[in-house]
Amino acid sequence: MNRVLRRLVIPAVAGVMTVSAVMYASAGAEQAEPPASAAGGKGVELRVMSYNIQHARGADDDVSVHRVAHRIAESGAEVVALQEVDVHWSTRSDLRDQAAELAELLDMHVYFAPIYSFEPGYDPENPGGEGNIPAPPGAQQRAFGLAVLSEYPIVSAQNHDLTRRVGRGPDRGEVKPIPGFADVTVNVKGVHVRVFSAHLQSGATDEAAEIRTAQVAEMLEIVGDDPTRTVLMGDLNEDRSWPFGTIEPLFDTFADAWELGGEGDGLTAYLPEPDRRIDYVLTSPDVGVDAAEVVASEASDHLPVVADLTFRR
Repeated sequence: MNRVLRRLVIPAVAGVMTVSAVMYASAGAEQAEPPASAAGGKGVELRVMSYNIQHARGADDDVSVHRVAHRIAESGAEVVALQEVDVHWSTRSDLRDQAAELAELLDMHVYFAPIYSFEPGYDPENPGGEGNIPAPPGAQQRAFGLAVLSEYPIVSAQNHDLTRRVGRGPDRGEVKPIPGFADVTVNVKGVHVRVFSAHLQSGATDEAAEIRTAQVAEMLEIVGDDPTRTVLMGDLNEDRSWPFGTIEPLFDTFADAWELGGEGDGLTAYLPEPDRRIDYVLTSPDVGVDAAEVVASEASDHLPVVADLTFRR
């Protein structure tokens, strides 16, 4: 049994953090030839994962951060982009800091980028109502959003705004820019790799599609022209077979790892019977894609996507 799996078998000790760093944010391209994996064996290999964990609520409706951690550990993923992560959010996840707990269980660095963040005394699931349950003592925020886990040091990180229909808080229902696009640079054996975690507007309506169109344009502006050593992962909430086409501009800049290295339809949502591919690993054209896989799991209503990548030094 390896070091990580040993840690997962033993329950975490409350209040003890052994991760090296926990960071919190404030509130169809063609692959380059030859691919990095063919560059004389001099590339840096990296296994990545995109995983919408649905606040660790599984297909059986049980909430278990340990089960999510086991799945990540068993996959061998070294950098993981997460969506739908709770940090002292509500009783649905026992008011726990899921980002920090996953980092501790996996002995990884973590950066958490909230989409929604409120004061500890505000209950987002019961705002102003009777029975309002405050966050635990010491909690600095009640938040829900994105995270990036990494076995390698995090060099820099920031949380960008994207246009979104606000789903929680006093501005609920408004369409406006709010945080929720994690931008993290990790040092992978001397190679700086830029990693994004995204969660785009859900819905198969024209309004939702218009918002996704705006989000894609904003993401591409943040990414910049001709990105290199870059991986954009996340729940884009649109299958490429759908008629909207809102995420297609991404594929003028990025390659779809599943199309390059996967087999079959790659359906990722929703359990128990997935019928759509809405979770992606996208790479800049200079990155070699060696393989891609949708991993079996019942730890969420989404299946994680894993890809083996190679970066030139």
